[in-house]
Amino acid sequence: MKIIKTSFAKPDDPIYKEGFKTFTPNKHNKKKVELKLPIELVTSLRDKGAGAVALAKTTDGGAVPVLWSSPNLRWEDASDLLTVADVTNSFPLIDPLLEEEIEKAEAEKV
Repeated sequence: MKIIKTSFAKPDDPIYKEGFKTFTPNKHNKKKVELKLPIELVTSLRDKGAGAVALAKTTDGGAVPVLWSSPNLRWEDASDLLTVADVTNSFPLIDPLLEEEIEKAEAEKV
């Protein structure tokens, strides 16, 4: 028995070779999560690029990445930009000025 393969547009791509349909996870049917207010962080402050990130509780009992917004002095949902792994794999925040800014802003909200 001889097996003949047909030519595909991208012959080196295994998805095309096997005839699978492609998809983009987490881009379709993504429900909007709501942060639990007041914001409750479930991780320590982490350093991601030039800012502070952490995981915060949601109203459904989960957690999503949040990013500190210095101009607004608050945590903002960053689930469209970061994953949980991005946050947990980041280094601890070591910027004392940013830590102080976050502590002051959170103390004023209470």
